[in-house]
Order: sequence, then structure tokens, then C-alpha cells
Amino acid sequence: MIIRNASLPEQTTWTHPHAPQQEDEVRMGRSARMREAVRGHLRTAPLWRNSCLTSRGRVGFAFTKEDLTEIRDSLLASKVPTATCVGAIALCRVTVPAQNTSLGPEKTPFFQALGITAEISRGTVEILRDVQLIKTGDRVGASGATLLNTLNLSPSSFGLIIRQGSDCGSIDHPDVLDVTEETLDSPEGIRELASVCLQIGYPAVESVPHSIIIGYKWVLALSVDR
Repeated sequence: MIIRNASLPEQTTWTHPHAPQQEDEVRMGRSARMREAVRGHLRTAPLWRNSCLTSRGRVGFAFTKEDLTEIRDSLLASKVPTATCVGAIALCRVTVPAQNTSLGPEKTPFFQALGITAEISRGTVEILRDVQLIKTGDRVGASGATLLNTLNLSPSSFGLIIRQGSDCGSIDHPDVLDVTEETLDSPEGIRELASVCLQIGYPAVESVPHSIIIGYKWVLALSVDR
């Protein structure tokens, strides 16, 4: 699979949790270096040519012999919280829960500036009730970023984005992984498959009846013209 994330190191090894004996690997890097690495294997693995052409930006390759759908789900679920930066856009709503912050009394004005009700308890600042600090889409201010980092709260995380899937030299959109046998057997799936086969001229069981009807219409049209 071809993946993208600008925040992972250039070489990362990732192990599929359901296959401890089989190590699935992720290799990250800049597009120029990744294409250069792929070109070095084109002589022995010519099917990699399409992967080389689609490598743009900071990309990576996930190598696996396991089911691609399971690997895709595991990769997307692997997210790492990141430190909050001033000016960053919050990807989710951040609520500061009521808790003892372990901060000294000198930090009381800091909480007052953020509109957070707090009191001194046993020599430390304690937040009395839950406070919604940041809404989704808001920019994080300096005071908010400092508080979130102090309390180990984060409105954002790093994760992988699946750009394309590759198998036997073909490059497909990741949505193809969601196509199951049930999808193909449904009336809607049969109709879509027949339509595609007719457009590209590839005969299939689903498109044969339509091809016969179209051929019959052509023969009938020629007979009428004569």
C-alpha cells in the first residue's frame, strides 16, 4: 500500500498485532529517494513501475502478505498524540476535566486568564469542574497550548493516510478494499460491474446479456436498412 504522513521518520518498522510471526514493514521517505529506491528494483520487479510513477510528496510503502483490509484498518487506527503548538487548528473538541493539576499556587492567575474556575487545595491548583477549552476548528492560543501540554492533553494526532493500494502491479484507490463479495452480488453491484465491462469492452457474466441485446439491435438495424 502507498501511504502518506509527513510526521513519521524515514524508516519505520510496524508489526501487525494479529500476526506476530509475520512482520509487516512501513518505509517512509521523500518522493525523490523513494522513486530512486524503486527504480533500483525495476529490473527484477518490473511491476513496481506504476508505484514509482505515483510517488509524490512525502510518501511511504507498507509491505505485507496479510489481508490488505485488516492492514489498512490497523494502519489507520495507529495514531500518535502530538504536542500542542500555538496557532495550530484543533482537530477535535478539547475539554479540560476537573482534576488536581499538581501546579503551584503561583499558577492561579494563569487559570483565571483562561476563565477556568480553580482553587488551591493542599498547596496545588485544583480545577473544580470540566471546562471546554477549545472547539473543533479553533486556533490554539499561547495560554491554551501551555495548559494542554502541561496536562498532557492534545487536540491533534499524527496518523497514516492510505493513498493507494497495489497488488500484482495494479494501482487502485483504497476504497476498492471495501468492495466485498456481498457488494458484487447485490443488484447495485451487478449493475455497476456490467456498466464498467460494457464501457471498456471486457466481457463478463454480468455484461453478456446486455452485449447480446446490443448485438441483436445492431443486426436488426442492418436488416431494416437493407
